[in-house]
Amino acid sequence: MKGLFITGTDTGVGKTIVSFGIALCLKEMGIDVGILKPIETGCYPIPEDAVFYKERLKLKSSLEEIAPLQFSLPLAPTLAAEKDEMSISITPIINQFSKLIKESEIVLVEGAGGLMVPIQGNFYMAHLAVLLGIPIVLVIGNKLGAINHTLLSVNYCNQLELPIQAVILNNIRPEKGLAEQLNAKEIQRLIGHIPLYETQYINNLSNDLLIYKQFKDITQQLIS
Repeated sequence: MKGLFITGTDTGVGKTIVSFGIALCLKEMGIDVGILKPIETGCYPIPEDAVFYKERLKLKSSLEEIAPLQFSLPLAPTLAAEKDEMSISITPIINQFSKLIKESEIVLVEGAGGLMVPIQGNFYMAHLAVLLGIPIVLVIGNKLGAINHTLLSVNYCNQLELPIQAVILNNIRPEKGLAEQLNAKEIQRLIGHIPLYETQYINNLSNDLLIYKQFKDITQQLIS
């Protein structure tokens, strides 16, 4: 496996912490991992996700290499580029991905938003994953509506013949309501053979040991 494309069913479901957790575990396993956030919006004054990856994983890559396309406002890429009076080219993303593939054993690519976030015209985030030729890790925020969001994303991947390596049900709240308690079993029933992992709520994002323990087994399963 040369890489994983980590996407979500929505914004705010925990793609960055999942990506970081997997990367942290890979590094602890002695695997040279590259990180790519192809498009980051809401970068005024700084690209926070790129900074987070660089500092916490001690990456040699520059912020521009981690996030080749950066836009000021927290909008969908097409809208963010329009507001910044810029055009979007896929070329810098492909070039940086190709560079990381040569330098790293595995590359984690964190998408922006969900699979159907538009990048340019009718070219969506899912199409970028197809272009890069790497399977999906689908992150779901565990909440009411998660079942619908999961099936929409899975069905779209199936339409594109985009393989799903795993689905991660991420608990984004400290307390579980009835829906949060029941979602995992129902989602697994509906997605069949696709592996489903559930993470517990992480209340301290600065605690690397806590995050490592949370993602250790998941990461081993993902690359086995």
